[in-house]
Amino acid sequence: MRDAVATQISGLEDEYLLSAGLSRLLYVKTPAPGREPRLAELLARIENEAGVSYQRFTDAAELQRLVENDLAVLLSERFRVTRPQDGGTRGDAVPVAALPVPPTPLVGREQEVAAVEALVGSEGVRLVTLTGPGGSGKTRLAVEAAGRLRPGFADGVRYIELASVPSADLVPGAIAARLGLNTSGARLRTDLVPYLRKRLLLVLDNFEQVAEAAPLLAELLATAPGLKIW
Repeated sequence: MRDAVATQISGLEDEYLLSAGLSRLLYVKTPAPGREPRLAELLARIENEAGVSYQRFTDAAELQRLVENDLAVLLSERFRVTRPQDGGTRGDAVPVAALPVPPTPLVGREQEVAAVEALVGSEGVRLVTLTGPGGSGKTRLAVEAAGRLRPGFADGVRYIELASVPSADLVPGAIAARLGLNTSGARLRTDLVPYLRKRLLLVLDNFEQVAEAAPLLAELLATAPGLKIW
């Protein structure tokens, strides 16, 4: 029986090694006093590895919640780095969380765009909110102004669409995923904050739907002095 258990653990370790470069989501039952020592050793070794989401659960309901949250983040990823194939003739890779490209020019809103540019570009202004009824063109205005402001940000502009994020607690993971960060769980904030510690403009579209995540924005602004959020 011990040989069979050892073989199973060896197989798990092989699968883990083969998953390099993929999203690694580990859910570990706690407490588990009867856990095989070799398995416990493997889990302890994995726990602190970079790029691994290592989360503990105590019962089936908690496991379901963790899995649902992680799947929601993974399924909501839209903006990933697109790399040319070997030997291809494509140009530069598309930036992660790039501004969308409008199909037509913006007409008749030059005054509004200029006002937004002036506000976001002002010294000391780090958080800007565009308000208005649905369908009034807030996203189109934001994209146009952000595109014009891009030269003023050494590390560029990142656009994050939050319309498909169902709850505020999923916002950190959604932002990290759309920025191309392979992280979640306990290391989510510790990986996200250093990434944003740049001269960067972060455009969060449809944030009003997950406004309960406002404390996250305060945390990011407090720890990343070069960051502006819109």
